Amino acid sequence: MSEHENQNGGSTINRTSRANQTREKQAVRKPWAPPSMLDAPPAPDGFKHRWIRAETRGFDDTKNISAKMRRLGIGP
Repeated sequence: MSEHENQNGGSTINRTSRANQTREKQAVRKPWAPPSMLDAPPAPDGFKHRWIRAETRGFDDTKNISAKMRRLGIGP
């Protein structure tokens, strides 16, 4: 046995470049789509997603949340 086999437990050394092992080269190109900050799964049948602003510039917007919930008939 050679030194490499003894040090590696009998396995061979992978000498391929790390640059050739990246996933980017294996990935399939996807068509461009505009970014969306509100990605969400599709709503179940009979339901509709509604987005309510909960925060503006790092501050909670409780007034907006309360008004929207009252208008939708949700909550106390």
